[in-house]
Amino acid sequence: MGAPIDYDRRVGTGSLPADDGLPSLAAIERRRRRLWLITGFFLMTASGVVAVTLTDVAVAEHVPDIPAVRWGLFALASAFLLYVFDQERLLRGLTRAFLAHDIQTATLESRILDLTTLTRLGHSVNSVLTISDVVEAVLGAATELAGARNGSVMLREDERLRVMSSAGPEAAPAGVEVALGEGLAGEVAANRRPLLVSGQLEPGERAEGRAEHRAFGSSVIVPLIARDDVVGVLSLERPAGKSEFNDLDLHSIALFADHAGAAISNAQRFESERDTATRLTDVLELRSEFVAALVHDLKNPINAILGYTSLLHDRWAGLGDQGRGQALAAVSSEGERLLHLVEEVLHSTSVDAGAELRLVPVLVADLLQPLVDAAEVGTRAQEGVQRDIRLRLEPGCETASVHGDPQALRHVFTNLLDNAVKYSPPGSPVDVQVNDELGQVCVAVRDRGRGIAAEDLPHVFERFRQVPGEGRTGVGLGLYIARTLVTAHGGRISITSTEGGGSTFQVRLPHPEADESLATAGSTAL
Repeated sequence: MGAPIDYDRRVGTGSLPADDGLPSLAAIERRRRRLWLITGFFLMTASGVVAVTLTDVAVAEHVPDIPAVRWGLFALASAFLLYVFDQERLLRGLTRAFLAHDIQTATLESRILDLTTLTRLGHSVNSVLTISDVVEAVLGAATELAGARNGSVMLREDERLRVMSSAGPEAAPAGVEVALGEGLAGEVAANRRPLLVSGQLEPGERAEGRAEHRAFGSSVIVPLIARDDVVGVLSLERPAGKSEFNDLDLHSIALFADHAGAAISNAQRFESERDTATRLTDVLELRSEFVAALVHDLKNPINAILGYTSLLHDRWAGLGDQGRGQALAAVSSEGERLLHLVEEVLHSTSVDAGAELRLVPVLVADLLQPLVDAAEVGTRAQEGVQRDIRLRLEPGCETASVHGDPQALRHVFTNLLDNAVKYSPPGSPVDVQVNDELGQVCVAVRDRGRGIAAEDLPHVFERFRQVPGEGRTGVGLGLYIARTLVTAHGGRISITSTEGGGSTFQVRLPHPEADESLATAGSTAL
């Protein structure tokens, strides 16, 4: 709060003498009282003399009956009264001047206090730019400026207002929300006009969480506007029994709100730009990691292909049929691995670009059975051991269907099966179970691997993420693509896992609507 200003006060006085050359309002009032005391004494004395001369015969005989004397006395009394009235007029004028000066001084001091508060707010905004700190600074300065007991700052979020900060024993609690146009705050935000309220509020005017029968004094509610947009609402309240807000208070608070709105808007833009910069930094880091991972994962199969082709070229005849077959099988396997990596990257690109899904009714069992059979055959060839990969249908799920894109769903479940095989011991079983849960088709893929640590579970669906400690065989896009495709179908994918107890991925897809069960085609954008 600004320190009181030490100043001199001087007022012109005309012919009136002043104490030490600096008259005061108290001195003027004393002069007025003396003047009227003298006037009263004069009138009483004159009245007494006149009464004596008129009633006492002895005295009256000694008073000469001269008209000129009587008229002279009358003129002298009239002149004295005119002088008294003139002095009274002068003193009244000085009193009004002093009162006007005091009012102007009080107004000036109020303005200086306003400017001091605004300056302090500016320093606060310059020292802290987080939106929470700026809102706290705005509310603290506003309650001090207005002498308010309760106050709150509500910020706009789309078509609603939410209390970001509140102060006072009876203020609206933080987190309370109102729609634009509802309640006093919503009305002010919608109309963009300050509001001065006195007395008890109506039920529809009270904010949520406020006492219904609490006595209200007066409130000022002003919009916080920046760049012609409403960013929030400032509400201040004085309790019943205290001086009510007036038009001058409303004007001062509205002026303060102009600066506060700009400060809050700048803080919001700063945080938005900071978040954007952080996201861009993360994207750049992810891109660097992706490029490094992609180069590493592409390099291995390419080196293997080049090595085997060089071996076949140099020692074709000496390898024999069995050696040549093994070398060609290895070239084919590494080529498929390379193709899988490229397809995964291309699929990720098409998903991010918003590729369209072509939706048709899909029988889940018919979709999954060929994928399960192919996974079982493929693992036998790669691992050299029999792995039990089975599709288990709960009763009633033999004809379960979803409305989806068959190619996209095949990609999802192929990825989950490959993931289960990759992260579980050779020969361990993999279960694929289908059941119906609350109107949704649930497909669960369970492996018997070493599981995933609890701290890594929230990140398994992020792109370029792989389970720590495992050999890298991809770029970490498979689960990210699976989640994106499932979400585009209106479904949900989740994982439960314990270290040493394996992992279970669950995909929940909604049933097609009854009137859409016979539809032949549809489309939606990712």
